[in-house]
Amino acid sequence: MNRRMRRIVSDGLLVVLSILGVFASFLVLGEDFRIVRVVSDSMAPSIHRGDALVFTSHPTKSIDTGEILLLPLVDGSGASYVHRVVEKKVLKDSSVEVVTKGDANPSVDNWRIKITSAEVPVYVATVPTRHLPLFSSGKWGGVALFITLLLLCLSFIWPSARARKREISNSFD
Repeated sequence: MNRRMRRIVSDGLLVVLSILGVFASFLVLGEDFRIVRVVSDSMAPSIHRGDALVFTSHPTKSIDTGEILLLPLVDGSGASYVHRVVEKKVLKDSSVEVVTKGDANPSVDNWRIKITSAEVPVYVATVPTRHLPLFSSGKWGGVALFITLLLLCLSFIWPSARARKREISNSFD
């Protein structure tokens, strides 16, 4: 393997190990997190269709403009959407009302969301999985992604470790 290819493989391995470290820390620390697949390009260029987004719960009152939230659609379908907060207002009943906008959309969303829960899912990381098989959302999707990345990492490490072992054993012959 030439020097350029080794560098590409080692850089790729570092990325995979970093991603594994993030997921491992979430699992070990018991952090409440969700993984959600992006189904539209409304947040391009920062977030693309097919990416897996990691969200953790934060106190609703601590959210600020510019943060990306996972919120329920106002149509009552039970579906969720991911957009950036462009306006925040604390109401008299201590709930929070936000106006959101997709980065790629020309104008703000034509609805206001009243958040009455104590916590809201806030975006913390993107796992660029557009080209990986589709994983389900939620905690089990995260576990499946973690296992897949671990296997991918091992598939790079295992053959090179076996080759080194063979080289060492052949040098004694």
